[in-house]
Amino acid sequence: MTALGTYWPFLLLVPTALTVVVLVVSLVAKALLGRARVAAVRRARRAERFDAQGRPLPPFAAGLCDYCQKPFDKVYYLEGGYRACEACFGNVARRQLRGEPWQPPT
Repeated sequence: MTALGTYWPFLLLVPTALTVVVLVVSLVAKALLGRARVAAVRRARRAERFDAQGRPLPPFAAGLCDYCQKPFDKVYYLEGGYRACEACFGNVARRQLRGEPWQPPT
């Protein structure tokens, strides 16, 4: 009987064990990357609905800005039925933070 004859089950075990380790590592890496992608999507969705201070933004859709009279893909619908693009909405919000009265478009 040769030396290989008594150890052949172990020779099959090593490649099988390496295959299992590679599969487990790849599945764990895939799960971690998936969680990172989900977290990035959640952050992006939250950034669309809330400003930097965590205050909710008004509803938005495509439309015409009442301030600059230009069409945009994202127009905020403000109280009183007014619509403001992102740039004009930022100007209105800054004025409100400074305590200045809000002026509707003319």
